Amino acid sequence: MANVCRTNVLKLATALKAYSEAGEGPYPENLSQLVPDFLPELPVCPVVGKDTYSESYRWNLLYNWEPRSGVFELFCKGHSHKGAGWNEDEPFFNLDTGLRPKLDSEPASQVEKDS
Repeated sequence: MANVCRTNVLKLATALKAYSEAGEGPYPENLSQLVPDFLPELPVCPVVGKDTYSESYRWNLLYNWEPRSGVFELFCKGHSHKGAGWNEDEPFFNLDTGLRPKLDSEPASQVEKDS
């Protein structure tokens, strides 16, 4: 079930990038703005049975105090996946580090970083 949650985080990250590329703005104020144009519905963590991502989502136009097209991060809030050996608030995604935890067979980033 932890891998389903990783997939949910990746789907959200992909939808956020699509939102930005569609000219809707850098990123939405909240994840619910992705529905229905970029996602049919907000995913839920299969372990907890609810949306654990909206509470963690945040974005900013500045990165290290320098203007940038925007950065975001989101994660599964809590320690729901300790049985999988993951840390609290994982799976986690941001544009600079990508998705974590990484699997051995996985490339460094599954969502192309902004240039």
